[in-house]
Amino acid sequence: METIMYEDLYFDDPDEYQSGSYGKIKVCYYNNKKYAYKQFKNSKFLNGKRRKLSMLSNINISRLLVPKFWVCKNGNAKNAYLTDFCKGKSFDFLGVENIENKVNKINDSKNLIISMHEEGIIHADLNPSNILYNKEKTSIIDFDTCSFRNYKTNLLETTDYCQEFIKKYGIKPELDIFMFNILTYSLIQDCDYYLVRNSINKQKYGFFDNKYGRKICNSLFLDDDIPNNDFLIDTIDESKFIF
Repeated sequence: METIMYEDLYFDDPDEYQSGSYGKIKVCYYNNKKYAYKQFKNSKFLNGKRRKLSMLSNINISRLLVPKFWVCKNGNAKNAYLTDFCKGKSFDFLGVENIENKVNKINDSKNLIISMHEEGIIHADLNPSNILYNKEKTSIIDFDTCSFRNYKTNLLETTDYCQEFIKKYGIKPELDIFMFNILTYSLIQDCDYYLVRNSINKQKYGFFDNKYGRKICNSLFLDDDIPNNDFLIDTIDESKFIF
């Protein structure tokens, strides 16, 4: 992946940024094209990941917002990178949409996840903040902790519910499906995502007060010897949506 200089970037407002778990994200321009600039709070987070992220830059699926350029700032190379910019909202905001829009965006994301897996990528962090949507499409961001070819996800950098899956089954594409199904359930049932996630992780059935909801919920628990590879959006009865 090519390295470019920070001085060659143009920022509308250098002080305006979004803060993530491991870094800051700013909107910038390079060669008259709009990008998202990601600067890491601690460069050690990228140790062991730089080669993987460089390899990801060759993925040519436009809606997978993988790194495109390393950025050298103050003599420090490969501690920041650019990705293509996508104007949209995260799935954190999809809950306010009507049921038809929810289903359309969930299905569009499902197809994108299938394409991602065909490229050999297991994202391993498909939470609402890492899927963006607008009127035309959905996109997936933040591949820092993904598994790609010979580069595996670091168990210690994943969330608790991911760790339970990985400990039981290993790092498989079904991990993304499991995570996406939790997100699908919370959107369709109009529930708080993090409460659903924590309830599933701790196997607290009481939260799911709707009978059909409990049936769906049962399919998300990690009780089987083989992980479930069915997308929830393909298996639920639309006539029983709660909205």
